[in-house]
Amino acid sequence: MEQGKWKRVESAGTLLRGVNVRREGDVWRAAGVPRVVRGDSWRPLQRLALPEAGCEAVMMRSGNLLGVIVGSAAAGGEDVLGILKGEVAEIGQISGEPLRFDVVEPGVVRVLMKHSRTCYATYSIGSGGKVMFAWHGYMPELPPMALMVDGEVTMSETVGSIGLSGAGSVRNSLGDGDLATVTGRLLGAYGRLKRRAESAGYFVQPTIARYRLMDGAGDTIAVSAPVAVGSSTGFQCCGEIAFTSGDGLATLGAGALSARVYRLRLMTAGRLPAPWNRIVKEVVVETLPPLEPVDEQSQCTATATASGSSTVTVKVRLPGVPVSDEANAARRRGLVISALDDGGRGYGKQGCVAYPYDAEVSAHAVGLHPLEPQGVRKQYAPRRDAVSYGVCGTVGEMLVMADRREEGFGGYCPLDFMVHGREDATASWQCAVSVTIMRGDGSRSVAVAAGHGKGLAVEGLSPLLVYPDASAKDITVSVSTEIGGVKRMLSETFPLTALPSTGVACYVPADVRPFMPRGVVDSIVVPEPSVGESKCGGRVEFCGPLRLSEPLTAVSFGNGAVVAVAEAPRSRATWDFARHKVLLMGADGIRVVAIDKDGAVRSSALLDDRPVARREAVCVGHGDNGLELLAVAGGDLVSVSQGAVKTMMRACRGEVPGWCGAYGEVWMCGGSGAVRRFCRTGGVAEVIEVSLPGSAAGDVRFVGYAGRLLVSCGEGLLDTSEECFPEAGVHVLLRLRHDLRGLLPVRPLYKSYNGVMPGFVRLWLLAASVSGYVAVAGDRGAHGAQCLSKLKIDGALNAPVAMRLMAPLREWLETCVDALTSGDAEWLPIEILYRTQK
Repeated sequence: MEQGKWKRVESAGTLLRGVNVRREGDVWRAAGVPRVVRGDSWRPLQRLALPEAGCEAVMMRSGNLLGVIVGSAAAGGEDVLGILKGEVAEIGQISGEPLRFDVVEPGVVRVLMKHSRTCYATYSIGSGGKVMFAWHGYMPELPPMALMVDGEVTMSETVGSIGLSGAGSVRNSLGDGDLATVTGRLLGAYGRLKRRAESAGYFVQPTIARYRLMDGAGDTIAVSAPVAVGSSTGFQCCGEIAFTSGDGLATLGAGALSARVYRLRLMTAGRLPAPWNRIVKEVVVETLPPLEPVDEQSQCTATATASGSSTVTVKVRLPGVPVSDEANAARRRGLVISALDDGGRGYGKQGCVAYPYDAEVSAHAVGLHPLEPQGVRKQYAPRRDAVSYGVCGTVGEMLVMADRREEGFGGYCPLDFMVHGREDATASWQCAVSVTIMRGDGSRSVAVAAGHGKGLAVEGLSPLLVYPDASAKDITVSVSTEIGGVKRMLSETFPLTALPSTGVACYVPADVRPFMPRGVVDSIVVPEPSVGESKCGGRVEFCGPLRLSEPLTAVSFGNGAVVAVAEAPRSRATWDFARHKVLLMGADGIRVVAIDKDGAVRSSALLDDRPVARREAVCVGHGDNGLELLAVAGGDLVSVSQGAVKTMMRACRGEVPGWCGAYGEVWMCGGSGAVRRFCRTGGVAEVIEVSLPGSAAGDVRFVGYAGRLLVSCGEGLLDTSEECFPEAGVHVLLRLRHDLRGLLPVRPLYKSYNGVMPGFVRLWLLAASVSGYVAVAGDRGAHGAQCLSKLKIDGALNAPVAMRLMAPLREWLETCVDALTSGDAEWLPIEILYRTQK
């Protein structure tokens, strides 16, 4: 049978497995090893600008060690990683995961920790402009201060004689016209009394007061209990004002309004060691508008009683003051509770003391200032640093905090409630406050706060006891005082009234006056506290810069924890520049939320219900339309935009993605298998393994820095944007599968390849140095290729390797190169030589 001439076809093949290779068109080239930036275990966390020092710092971490590199703020350009080559100054040890570093004020750095208390570091500029950092860890419990009533005095306002109509009494009272006249005169006198007192800095009526500790950025560090403060006699001008008339109620004789007025006194706690004495920048005393029992829109009530043949005594109460003692007490108590509840009024600033923990113990008088309230009332967490989050991100100038955790609150310091007392060198006190909390699910817990001190003779507690949880049922106050050697111990339990809209529970006595517990005890028993932490995984808070204690908006999206937040890329759709779109990713899937410039949530929608496991499972990459978010959701690699989720690869077998912009590749680590690179060539997804010398797959971590993808591994810190080739070469493994069915002719009669005689296959592996082997295997579609030929190579290759193909013809071929090659190695499409029988 006559045989035809030799013919040749080419095949680029499809990838079965690749290690340290990269495709360029139909040519595969050796991929180098990422360039080493650092040869140790330090990795960058965040860049931090230090404008007053004219430089920037890069916070670094190695295990549980925290360090810093300080470099020029102008460093950048092509060598954006140059600062990372500098010397790391070790700062201290950390026990958690830092989420974010912020310069609160020059010299103070606040470190938000994942589900742990906030930590602090400081820096100073030494000789020669050298910046030195110091680590201080958690802020200690700050010593309490005392906000007390001080300087009580009596003020009076005379009411001159009042001319009446002379019509006499009507049902033991005054007629409407005479009552209106008396009301006008008394309200005028009451107004003059208040203005005179306020101009001298005195409060007339009780009010609700508190103090707040502020940091250098104006954020609240801690807030005291809201307490009802007032004179020792409680509400003023609420009794009867007596007038006499000897002319048949034609006139009323002169009278007077009297009131016990007061000021406030703030007792600071003394000096703290550095840096805490300067981190608390000021303490601010705030009050609500005075609790006003007088209703100026109503009329007085009067009772006329004949006290002689020609004398009539008229007893008048100011408008709004009930006649009966029971109604009067109920109204006063209602005023306190409604003021504490969300009634639309805000706290006003009455005074402040700068750096209260940087001075010796001292008292600061706080007088009444006619200031406008600050607006909407804020219900602050009692201790800011007791609240932590699992994830933190930025959207515009706002911070987005999610996965909230709050430590159990033991209660306000007992000293907060001691609003009446006097200084006495012979006095000492002990106090314990326990609160019983009953949840809707039937669980019970007890919060306990205790304190003690000297030099203060406690005379009365605030007629407002508060615990910041509407589920609290009762509060027990136990006080032990010793004055001049005389000791007494008192204890009493009070029921609490829940205010769900405010999130607090409170107790207000009927007479709304300072009080002491009435039960006499032999000892003060302090119960065991049992308040646990609370978690709100789906709660998301939008905050202003450095204002964590004052969220602009707080919204809950389900119960699943949010593990990653990011602003949606402005691509693939029209964009509303008046709003931001935020992507929330976590256990419940991927959700988009639209917020306005004030942080208010306008809309939200669930884009995908595949869960995202952790914060590192999300990164920023580049797509055909610009920026996009890449995430591993439900085991799949997906691309997330503001309106859609696109699956890039099913079952990607990775947990953490990273974007290498230099080569347009997605790197993946974690999960099963080695580090891999994912890319698309001609619409076909290809996954290529990466061999990092000296590193196990589980030791690899991705770090995003200045738009670069860095790899932290056993070799140190590597830059994926720049590759190098070791002198010993790089290990390359490339397995390709070739489908010959569409390349070889088919005999028309039998629709088979029986007339095709295989000859040779040319493997185009070209390199200056190759040490390994190449092989060819084949099968007829069973995916169990049998080795047809294998050749060991050691040296340079500048011509194709021809390998004989044995009959019968295999419609599928697999080629493999497994070798240590030089950096110029490349693999071209193979050539298959065959001829047909005629």
